[in-house]
Amino acid sequence: MANIYLGSKKKKSKGKLWLLIIILILIAIIGFFGYKYFKINNSEPLKASKNTYAISYEDDLYFIRVINDNKRIQITKIPNNSTFPDTNKNINNKSLIIATDEFLNQFNLKSDFKYYINLNIDLIKEFTELLNKPSEDIDGFITALKFSNINPIQSLFIGKYRDVIRKYDRETNLTDESVYALISAFNNYSITDYDKLTLKTIFNKPMIVNVGDQTYKRNYIDQKVYDLIKTILE
Repeated sequence: MANIYLGSKKKKSKGKLWLLIIILILIAIIGFFGYKYFKINNSEPLKASKNTYAISYEDDLYFIRVINDNKRIQITKIPNNSTFPDTNKNINNKSLIIATDEFLNQFNLKSDFKYYINLNIDLIKEFTELLNKPSEDIDGFITALKFSNINPIQSLFIGKYRDVIRKYDRETNLTDESVYALISAFNNYSITDYDKLTLKTIFNKPMIVNVGDQTYKRNYIDQKVYDLIKTILE
């Protein structure tokens, strides 16, 4: 009569079950990260024609135009409370939503998506440390973006960069996709920095304008500089 070894078969059965579970877990993990990678690299901000990132920092406004059509970035700097010479309209940092619309309308620009960031020193320090380029000012922030070199694996964890910004600016509308689109553009596109696109004002201090009982401060942008930059922006 043949001998029957039930214990051995049970061990083999359990071993196969654990192997199957491990394989299924690995497939689930690969599928999750594969989907996340596909989503972040095929997002609407990456496919859009033009995106605008408005930044308020100290006494200035910065408008980063990401032009995906021809792989260019244009950064325009405007002093807070500046007045455009042709329309006499004022632009300030009280509302980045309003300021962005004013900027785009003033220069007849279009933007598929608009994002808003209120920068401060703490935000810059923590964000640039994540990019391994620690800094404490706007220049360092932009330099860190230029040399970030985020690889495909790091792109899967782009949320931590967004979380740092939201930690210090709860009003921002930045998403994982928009942060990745910004960093990716700085890595791959030609950049016209704000040293060439600064809208300088005529005077260092605003003029006081009295209209009846009302007093207004006006810091007029230089007409020649304004006209020149208007021909450059797209």
